[in-house]
Amino acid sequence: MAALRVFLCLMLACFAQAAFAAEEGGILYGPNHAVDVSAPPGWVLDNKSGVVNGVYAAIYPEGGSWAGSPAVMYANCSAKNAQSGATLEDFVKNDAEVFKKPDPDILIKKLDDDYRAGKTSVGMYFDNKVNKEAVVYVDEEKVVCMLVLSSKTDKDYTASLPAYKTFLGSYKFITSHVELPKDPPQPDPKKDPAQPELKGGIE
Repeated sequence: MAALRVFLCLMLACFAQAAFAAEEGGILYGPNHAVDVSAPPGWVLDNKSGVVNGVYAAIYPEGGSWAGSPAVMYANCSAKNAQSGATLEDFVKNDAEVFKKPDPDILIKKLDDDYRAGKTSVGMYFDNKVNKEAVVYVDEEKVVCMLVLSSKTDKDYTASLPAYKTFLGSYKFITSHVELPKDPPQPDPKKDPAQPELKGGIE
């Protein structure tokens, strides 16, 4: 599950960037999206450590790291199209099917309605016995934005849920009209190979 998603993230990472003020929050932007997100109290928002995984908005506890923290959060956005899904429902269904292929026994279920963001969203839980992840898919005009909590243990996952709710509450979609530089930076896996395997998407 995780390895395939990281591969997809790396392919699409060159289209997303993030600009942050201090270590609390900032704007994640790419084709057809600019999103404002903030780290919960006691957590740090980092726009550098996760770039190797195609993640420009990596969040982890203060004093921890993207690679070494027991629980991390992040935000990514992906275009709605025929391949990924033209509607939110199709997007979520396609995402689930992609990760069932290498792991038919993966546990997938809906999150409680408490876990929502933006105007229209769906929350899902994924557990492949290696990672426990909550993913809230937020439907926007041209993209679906994903807000993810990932942990390797049930204990750390449960302990991080209050912070995750705060993270979801910080989400604000700014605009679909974004002008990008002609030659955006691309991640270099050789610079930081020791990264966690995570689920999520980026466009």
